[in-house]
Amino acid sequence: MGPIVLHGINPLLHGDVLRLLDGAGHGNGIIVADGNFPARALGLPVVVMSTTDVAAAIRATASVTPPDGHAEYAYRWMSPDPGAPAFDDTRQNEALAELRAWAGTMPGAPVARSAFYDVARSCALVIQTIDHSPYCDFILVKGVVVPASAQPVCGGD
Repeated sequence: MGPIVLHGINPLLHGDVLRLLDGAGHGNGIIVADGNFPARALGLPVVVMSTTDVAAAIRATASVTPPDGHAEYAYRWMSPDPGAPAFDDTRQNEALAELRAWAGTMPGAPVARSAFYDVARSCALVIQTIDHSPYCDFILVKGVVVPASAQPVCGGD
């Protein structure tokens, strides 16, 4: 995979990522996951961002994907099951800050680890990162892409 040479596109969004994001429809979940997530076991298309962490991958994905204002939750994240040991949530909080900035006033919700995999199976794709921080698995729900203006895209009459 070569570098992105498109104006205005985050360089983390290589062609494979853009193709899968473009193919996802409104209401589809997009998983952005850490390197420990069993991405291929879900049977979904998987694309790898092998040079970045989850927060940067979310920021890149959010730059080309609007949140779904009709979904119950614009985003969800894996949380520990009840009784699980404490963990360093620094990286998870960094990623959640990116999601909150992307979703604005639209809500997000945690999903217990044991239930997260069931929710994830209904998603459109997985973007897997090199991040190995615990509980750094997130689902963004893609909204409708609205044209920037009413001008014809192809310069028609």
